[in-house]
Amino acid sequence: MKNKINGRIACLVIGLTIGIGFSVNFVSANYSEPGSTSDPVVTLSYVEMKMNQLKEELRSEFSNLSTSQVTDGKEADSTSQTEEAQSTVFKVIELKSGDEVYLGESTELILRAGEALTIEGPGGGLADLTTGIDLKNDQVVPLNHLNLAARGDGRGISAVTDGWVLIKGKYTIVKK
Repeated sequence: MKNKINGRIACLVIGLTIGIGFSVNFVSANYSEPGSTSDPVVTLSYVEMKMNQLKEELRSEFSNLSTSQVTDGKEADSTSQTEEAQSTVFKVIELKSGDEVYLGESTELILRAGEALTIEGPGGGLADLTTGIDLKNDQVVPLNHLNLAARGDGRGISAVTDGWVLIKGKYTIVKK
């Protein structure tokens, strides 16, 4: 009878030991430190997926930005007497004798070839940033000088001869 009880006790002890061992392993396998290699906060594939989505959104935004910058400058059609445009870079424009260019606020202009006279607006003329003087009405626009229209109040230039200008910003050309 003692052998029978000892055998049962031995089986019970072995069973409890095995059960406790499994439960400890099960609990430790399910509990991991958050952020550790066994329990990452996010997976690499999730990060890569999000990065690709962000790249596509940025590409889309940049392509929209590039498209809007290009379409801001409208070329005059053959029936139009006025050309309006806005640019963030200097645009090369050919002027014919008699053409008038009216500049928008903060627009920059450089006369590269030909002769032109200033058109003064109600608030003043063009600022010649190269020499630091204000060009009043009907003054000669010097070649290769950077000129600035501080306001969009009708300031600009009138082409005396055919020529070329560089313009950055808003402007309107009235063809004669």
